[in-house]
Amino acid sequence: MNSICLSVSQRLPAAVLVCLLASWSGAADLADAPSQTRSPIPPYPSIRLSSILMQSTSVDGQVSHGLNMPRLDEVLNNLHRHAASYPTRFANEQDQARARDDATKLSVFFDTLDQPDQKDGGMLLRSAMLNAMAHHLDIAGSMSKADQYFERLIQLKPDAANAHQQYGLFLASSARSKQAVKHLTQAKLLGARVGFPLAMAHFATGDRNAAIEQLNLYLQNQPHDQKARRMLAAIQDNRAFVKSK
Repeated sequence: MNSICLSVSQRLPAAVLVCLLASWSGAADLADAPSQTRSPIPPYPSIRLSSILMQSTSVDGQVSHGLNMPRLDEVLNNLHRHAASYPTRFANEQDQARARDDATKLSVFFDTLDQPDQKDGGMLLRSAMLNAMAHHLDIAGSMSKADQYFERLIQLKPDAANAHQQYGLFLASSARSKQAVKHLTQAKLLGARVGFPLAMAHFATGDRNAAIEQLNLYLQNQPHDQKARRMLAAIQDNRAFVKSK
């Protein structure tokens, strides 16, 4: 019997590995090969961060500055395509280095715009997501900054399903499964479709029964998800386990 790791987080002292025990004959069936299931990695585009800023002049000659929000969201979406999770996906090291540089500069830029009494939930979410991606890019200090922005956002908008969902996913990706369960559960109560990541977060904490329950509920709505069905069977048959290192 051999172990097949389905997800790995190696950047924290108590990294969590979720694995399946299977014979080699079943390996291809249980673990999706990236070359078969993922689309080709697109190049990371060159970004002029100055394009995010806008300047306008009123009829009386007053100059004001603002943000080009569609352009800002385009920049963040480009980062998200490559750094939404860990490990990140880049076509080459040069693209990854440019993305790290962009994320670093954007983080500083967002910090200068931030106010302690920020009431714009959209900007708080953008700042939280940016720093989450910066953490995936191994930029020092980004995890704590992402936490702070997410927590402020949830304090401002406690009933925002997307805020709890995104924070729960980030917590899960940074090997903080118990906290992830809390926010993913709240997101689900608020209407978000987070059944599979919630099940995996439960499983990572060692709660197999809760993982099985959530996978069964998930499969009621997504009966054709064969990966989830195989994961459920592996957990039920004690072929799946959590390993910390």
